[in-house]
Amino acid sequence: MRTVFLSLGSNLGDSKALIASAIKHIRQMADTLCIQTAPLYITAPISAISQNDFLNTALELSTSLSPQRLLKKLQTIEKYHGRLPCKQKNAPRYLDIDILFYGKKFICERNLYIPHPRWSQRLFVLKPLSDLTDTVYDPISGIEIPIQPLVEQCMHQRVTLL
Repeated sequence: MRTVFLSLGSNLGDSKALIASAIKHIRQMADTLCIQTAPLYITAPISAISQNDFLNTALELSTSLSPQRLLKKLQTIEKYHGRLPCKQKNAPRYLDIDILFYGKKFICERNLYIPHPRWSQRLFVLKPLSDLTDTVYDPISGIEIPIQPLVEQCMHQRVTLL
């Protein structure tokens, strides 16, 4: 089993209900155990596009699914909750689920990059993640990285506990 950290976000529809439903679906996945869930945060979008604030959270999982198999299952959950293909970056969405970390693996494939790009620069990722763990293993540098100093560097971004 591998430890996995996910980031979940939504800013369309009933975001609170969508995230709760997504977490329920993730908890029901075979070969996967949800260890803990961070609280919900209200976060400002990181985009020039005019849009609603997001709700964000993070999950810690233990899974024996491969990274690609986990990604496919998470994409199925996103589609079930109204996610449509969109080529525009940082666009509004009903549900977005990202794999932040998958054990100590570094993965660079066409449809999957772990650790997730820019995870360390986004308070909407860091704050919920810091509720789950004090450090994460960065497979690129090969070291444990404390999260709190990264949170402090991003405090100019708006994130509020729901």
